[in-house]
Amino acid sequence: MNDRYQKDCLRKKRYSTRTRALEVIADIRKRRPETPELFVYECPHCHGFHLTRSPRRVLPAPDLTPWQPGEFYSSFKRRLRRGK
Repeated sequence: MNDRYQKDCLRKKRYSTRTRALEVIADIRKRRPETPELFVYECPHCHGFHLTRSPRRVLPAPDLTPWQPGEFYSSFKRRLRRGK
């Protein structure tokens, strides 16, 4: 493992699931709407999920405002089926 990337990974907050990371993004947006768009990616080093501002090959977090139960999950599943 490249030391630079390992150090980057260790300094970032790790989420155990993509869903949890997306929930955190939704909470951040709710508290601070001016926050730049955030993305979730799976880390090849720790196999957890991190947040990033870079859209490189990651799915953007869907807009969850207003929150509708089940809306997020059905939207996310549709994206996965389409391969986006």
